[in-house]
Amino acid sequence: MPRFITRDGLSIHYRRSGDGPPLIFLHGLGAHLSCWRHQEAFFSAQYTVLLLDLRGFGESDKPRDSRAYGVKSFAEDVHQLLVRLKMPGAHLVGTSMGGYVAEQFALEYPEKVKSLVLCNTACRRQVPPELLRARLEALERSDMSRYARLVASQALAPGASDALIAEVTEMIASNDRAAYETVIRSLTFDVCEQLASIRVPVLLIGCDEDIVMPLDRLREIRRWLPQARLEIIERCGHLPYMERPDVFNQILASFLAEISHGGGRDKSG
Repeated sequence: MPRFITRDGLSIHYRRSGDGPPLIFLHGLGAHLSCWRHQEAFFSAQYTVLLLDLRGFGESDKPRDSRAYGVKSFAEDVHQLLVRLKMPGAHLVGTSMGGYVAEQFALEYPEKVKSLVLCNTACRRQVPPELLRARLEALERSDMSRYARLVASQALAPGASDALIAEVTEMIASNDRAAYETVIRSLTFDVCEQLASIRVPVLLIGCDEDIVMPLDRLREIRRWLPQARLEIIERCGHLPYMERPDVFNQILASFLAEISHGGGRDKSG
């Protein structure tokens, strides 16, 4: 049964499964909570897995006012979810735009973050200009189905299976065009110089064939958070949790187990 919280008059859709320490997954632009299905199945054996559709995506409300969007609004929705569920804190995993949200949340509510995992993301909005230009031009001249094929080709590493290409294409094509366009055109973000205040264990996960968020974006984060561990998944594009879920899950599980058994102390990788 779908579950929702309400904030600012908007319904935010979420899913909860498993039992144990709370573990939140935050999706990227154009995705929805089901992109984490492999992680939900794997981690719900030991954790309370929380997935949510960020406002404007999936089954959450899609306001027309551009002022309703923004990284701080997304982060406050996450906060309200924890408040409504009476959870004092959580491990936080964010990918791409969801990584922005995770960083913002960690800065706004440091006492509620047990650990921070940033996947294929950056500390400022830094999509390669030529890639962003291609997307904006395609949005102007294409319907969402044709546009989704472009996004899938950019997001996935060469050699992706037909089934995965179809899954990603369908996910992007299902977006509300107005909400998607509003976010991709108006989103701003830059917290690089604030990151040094983060004290919880941090894991950075990147991929060697990611052209959407190249590895130098994560390396910039690490310059501000030198204690963070960096793990690189090979033969993988922008969506490792879908492209190579077994590898992604093992990296994340090892990190969570280590900080739990080690009293929360982080180590550089």
